[in-house]
This record gives sequence, C-alpha cells and structure tokens, in this order.
Amino acid sequence: MDDLKSAWKSKTGKVLRLVVFPLGLYIFDVVTDLVLAVQYWNSGDMYWFGWTLGFVIGPSIIMNIAVTFFSGLCALVLGFLQLGVVSVYFKVMYKLLKDENVEVLEEYFLKVNLPLGHLFEATLESIPQLCLQLYIMLYTREKVSALKVISMLISLISAVKAVTTYWWKKVGEKSSSWLLALFVIWKLMELTVRVVAIGVIATNFQEGVIICLVTLFVITSLIAGWIRSCESTNKCCDLCNVFGQMILVSPMMAVDTFSMVFSLKEWIMFWLNTTMTLLGNILMITGDPNWKNIPGLVALLVFSVLSACMGIVVFYYDIICKQISGCKNQENRVGPDAGGTNENV
Repeated sequence: MDDLKSAWKSKTGKVLRLVVFPLGLYIFDVVTDLVLAVQYWNSGDMYWFGWTLGFVIGPSIIMNIAVTFFSGLCALVLGFLQLGVVSVYFKVMYKLLKDENVEVLEEYFLKVNLPLGHLFEATLESIPQLCLQLYIMLYTREKVSALKVISMLISLISAVKAVTTYWWKKVGEKSSSWLLALFVIWKLMELTVRVVAIGVIATNFQEGVIICLVTLFVITSLIAGWIRSCESTNKCCDLCNVFGQMILVSPMMAVDTFSMVFSLKEWIMFWLNTTMTLLGNILMITGDPNWKNIPGLVALLVFSVLSACMGIVVFYYDIICKQISGCKNQENRVGPDAGGTNENV
C-alpha cells in the first residue's frame, strides 16, 4: 500500500495521471471519431459523415477556446488553432518534469478549467456522438465495424471520466475510495441507459427525444433559477430575476440533462432530476411500438431503476456513512436532513 501511495505521488505518477492519461484519452476520442467520419465519407454516406464530423469539430472549438480564454493572447490563439487543450497539458507536464511548483496550475487548470472543459466537451461531443452512432446502427441495420465499437467505447469512457473527474475535484477528494468506485459504476450505468433510451426512440420517433430532453432541461433550469433567485435576493416571486437566474444556470442544466452533476448541489434539484430522468428513460424505452426485444426492454428498465437507486446512495453518502465503520467524522453533509446543502459540491 505504501508503495502504491509513493508511486501515486511520484513525479512519474503525476505525469501519467495528470497529463498522459487525460490528454491521451481526449486525443484518442477525437481521432477515432474523425477516422469514423472518414469511413462514412469513403462509403458515400455523406449525411452521417456530416453529423459525425460536426459533433467533433464544433465541441472541440468550444472546449479549446474555453480552456485558454483567460490565459493570454498567445494561449487564446492556440485555442482557435485547436491546440489549447494540448498546450495546457504540456505546460503542466513541463512544470512537473522540472520539479517546479504546480499549485497555481493545479488550482486553476487541474481543478477548475480542464475538468469543466472536459465536462462540457463530454456533453457536446462524447455523449451526442454515442447517441448518433447508436441511432445509425439501429436505423441502417448495418454491420457494426470494429472501428465503430472502439469509437463508442472511447466516447463512453471519456464521458464517464469527465463527469467523475469534475465531481471528484469538487467534492470527491474528501470522500472514500469505495464512494469513488460507486460513483463510476453509477455513471457508467446512467450514461449507458440514457444513450440507449435516446437511440431507441430516435429510430422511430425523433420528436419524442426532443420533447423528453427539452422538457427535462426547461423544468430543471426553471426550478434551479427559482432556487438561485430565492437564495440571492429572497424574492422568489420576482419573475425577471427568476428567468435571469434560469439563463445563468442553463449551461449546467444542459449537462444534467444527460448526466447528473450540478443537481447534486441541492436536494430539491437532485430528486427532481432523478425523478424526471427515470420517467424520461421509461417513456423513451417503452415509447417505441416496434421494440420486440422484451428481455432487452426489461433489462433497460431494471438498469434505469438501479441507476436511480445508486444515485440516491451517492447523494446520501453522509447518512449511509454513519452506519459503516471507519467512516466517522464526516463533516460535509447534504440533503434535507443536513439543514442545508454542501457548499463544497
């Protein structure tokens, strides 16, 4: 155990876990999607080529500019050239190899900027790409290539890693390793069920996907805006302020439409998002009249319920910890029984 801890904190360990793995996964995700787009081009499927390429280029531009926006003109130019993320990781690696102080970089880039950038990149690229490729598979009934399987697996891993990293940097570092493992399993299950549900209903009822996702997004944004308005001005009925706060929180609620992260801050938002996500999955899964795989349907419904239950366990970790030995002195509390919310989330 001591050897593992020393390896984790060593220079090589830091380079591997802070630079090589996250940067390599990001590049591999983009490259596999680009190669898949080229495959569609070569086969003459220009429609699928355009959508696949669009879900790579657009989010990549946004992410690279976002992570370098406040880092000076040169860094911003690199962002426009699609080298912003790479330049940030190389800056971190340079300081690590030179044994220089990386606390400033860690506080800004490794705990805020990069995790948030990867989170929105997952929402705009990895998850939509998963839904798109699953939709193409179900719609065209084509033979699934090894490249598509690899691309989808990497997109799923990237999305889970992005969500987990953001959560871990915000609150998880103060938690136990078993909670981290549970969180990863929860996100794997949650994202897989969500993607399959969207892909299934999109095959025969594309409007249904839009209705479900937009409804969830609007309701969660409105409630989150109302909560923010009550907390900031104590004017819960001020519609202008509520809608203003709704606009501010809408990017975060867009993320939570696919995978719950920001709703973990408020117990009201958590239960609202959990309930609506579960109902949305059930409606999308059972809404396809042509679905003939009954065992698959039952499995999806079961995993949807299990995912919601695992989310509840993660959310009420502080309460559950009291029943588990070795989990004393848990100071951060969340949920209605805690008398407030966890400010560190």
